[in-house]
Amino acid sequence: MPVDFEGSTAVLADDSRLDLDALILATGFRPALDYLDVDYEMDEQGLPVREPCDFPVYAGYEPQPGYEVRGYPGLYVAGVYYQGKGAMFNFNVEAEIITRQIQQRLSALRAPEPDFVLEVG
Repeated sequence: MPVDFEGSTAVLADDSRLDLDALILATGFRPALDYLDVDYEMDEQGLPVREPCDFPVYAGYEPQPGYEVRGYPGLYVAGVYYQGKGAMFNFNVEAEIITRQIQQRLSALRAPEPDFVLEVG
């Protein structure tokens, strides 16, 4: 478990370091960021403000704003979605959305930049 963070690097108890592409804080219902030294914005429900999500997952699902904490690319929180279908249903919904958000982020980070731009017309 990390004891500190330096940008996108997690510092472990033995002082070793891990470079991270993403970090998911699955702290249970009502995510807690209080133990991280980050200054995050909260919404009217007391949840971290998150980046928008543009893909619905399940029919009848009321989309959340997303799970990546605004201002902290690669930091995701779980525990903000609740629908009365049971905890496992809720975990699955969040896990699928977070997975898609991480895939989009990593694809964008790893996409090669073109050497040239071809304009047709």
